[in-house]
Amino acid sequence: MYRKLIKKTVAVCILLTFMFNGVLALNTTASLQHTSMHYSFNSSSNTTGQNQAMYPVMQFIPKTPSWLKPEEKDEDNKNCGLPPEFNWRTYGGRDWTTPAKNQGGCGSCWAFAAVGALESVINIANFDAELDMDLSEQYILSCIPKAGSCMGGNSYLAFYYLISSSNDGNNVNGIIPEDCFPYKANDDIPCSDKCSDWREKLVRLSKTGYWNLDGDSEKDREFLKSKLIDYGPLVVYMAATNDFMNWGNKYHTPNSYYPDPGYEPSINHAVLLVGYKDDPSIPHGGYWMCKNSWGTNFGYNGFFNIEYGALHIDDYAAYIKVPSTSFNPIAGGSGPYEGLVNEPIQFYGYAIRGTPPYTYHWEFGDGTNSSEQNPVHVYTKTGNYSITLTVIDKMGSTYDYSTYAIIKTLGANANGPYIASTGKPIEFQGSVHAEVPSCSWHWDFGDGVTSEEQNPVHSYTNEGTYTVVLTVTYNNCSDKDTAVAIIENKKPSLKIDNPIGGIYINKKRILPFFVPVLIGGPTVVEVEALDDESGIAEVRFYIDNVLMYTDYLPPYVFTTWSDQGRGKHVVSVDALDLAGNKATAQRTLWRIL
Repeated sequence: MYRKLIKKTVAVCILLTFMFNGVLALNTTASLQHTSMHYSFNSSSNTTGQNQAMYPVMQFIPKTPSWLKPEEKDEDNKNCGLPPEFNWRTYGGRDWTTPAKNQGGCGSCWAFAAVGALESVINIANFDAELDMDLSEQYILSCIPKAGSCMGGNSYLAFYYLISSSNDGNNVNGIIPEDCFPYKANDDIPCSDKCSDWREKLVRLSKTGYWNLDGDSEKDREFLKSKLIDYGPLVVYMAATNDFMNWGNKYHTPNSYYPDPGYEPSINHAVLLVGYKDDPSIPHGGYWMCKNSWGTNFGYNGFFNIEYGALHIDDYAAYIKVPSTSFNPIAGGSGPYEGLVNEPIQFYGYAIRGTPPYTYHWEFGDGTNSSEQNPVHVYTKTGNYSITLTVIDKMGSTYDYSTYAIIKTLGANANGPYIASTGKPIEFQGSVHAEVPSCSWHWDFGDGVTSEEQNPVHSYTNEGTYTVVLTVTYNNCSDKDTAVAIIENKKPSLKIDNPIGGIYINKKRILPFFVPVLIGGPTVVEVEALDDESGIAEVRFYIDNVLMYTDYLPPYVFTTWSDQGRGKHVVSVDALDLAGNKATAQRTLWRIL
């Protein structure tokens, strides 16, 4: 009768798995719990809705068989050497996951998370990232009712009963494809509605299990990372709050992550864990990458990132295994890599599937190689290097992983040239193109004086052209750049070419005279300014000691204004070179009208 309370646009999936007992454990008794969980969803458009009505959903917690115990966390798991980032969507340059789906108006996230894990693990087991079988969530809803319903369910129980050949598991091991039993977002659909030849289409399962984890424990977090790499994508549970749902509707880039909002008391959603990224700038040290079942408009194409420890995301995990038709190992090397010349670069190699132990062989693209799993390598020259990691398992099966490394210099930049006169302070500017946290700086100014500052101030006592050398050091990396400092005291040559002695009417000289005389209108002042050493910086024009105009490029010309009064006026011109030296010239004009 509870299904009648759910409108067709309900999107939040309610889990049937947890009670709180220190960490979240599988419940062993049957009960009903009524909690309000709201989510806006538009099932017809396969997107999360933004203006839809809000609907309450009740949570149902079923009895879990007492013999279904969580697996122990092996204490000797090989957590050392885990790569700082791993993603089944990009592993080995291929996407081993399947596209995100839309659960619609049915609380079946637990079934979608289970099927999502199965689809990915089948890709991995068959060494075919493009296999992408589309399996039937409706089969689980209609034929495995003990696992759950549209009121919520348990992904681990779905795995358990799919493996079982008992009546609770539809008397057969396996699951069928989507086209044999299309999803209807309705648990009233009878199991008999599946296709007639469904037995011939069964995909077998081999093993399942789950772990109760402490999401605040770094050790458990590293354990979960290792199992994600070893087992493939895992089902995890979380608290899907209204704030989380709104965040997923707003942020759609692969670099965005949902930050930990603090403690949430309840669990109500199942998703698929597909990757992680360590990031020391994030309070809990990084984030998980997950696949949701709310359509492709949520997050980035239906996937999202969430901070370690947020919303109980790493308190529980369940896995599924399927028979493998390919025993070849799958290898990865966490590339691409970037670094500097002479900087040690840590390479990470790893392998799954096949038959351990593995041997590793790295070719770094510069004529060197290594047989270590996680070698450290130094490049001595800049360039783009093609890298190959070959993994060989115990049976002799091989897998080649290709990536590349981009090696640059620090990119020291002395930012010259610098031009000044003797005794004039020069502010030198040092910089690097590489993004490094801190560098050591050494300036040699070419006159016997040095500095260890990044941006020192220095003045020269003698004229001349100096070669300035900047050396920048970061760890084992060093780079140099040179600049020129031109120091000269010679004033520029400056000559006023116009006006000369004569009578001018409207800028035109009509008669010679011993001084320039203006009869109406303006006149043009033209000067010649030269500096063979540092070059002319600017030429300034004054009338009666008032700056009227500044010219920066030859020819240097100024037209006097025509509304100056009658009488004597002095035109002054200053020419300044780039070293700061100045030359001055004057000419007296007489205005009659």
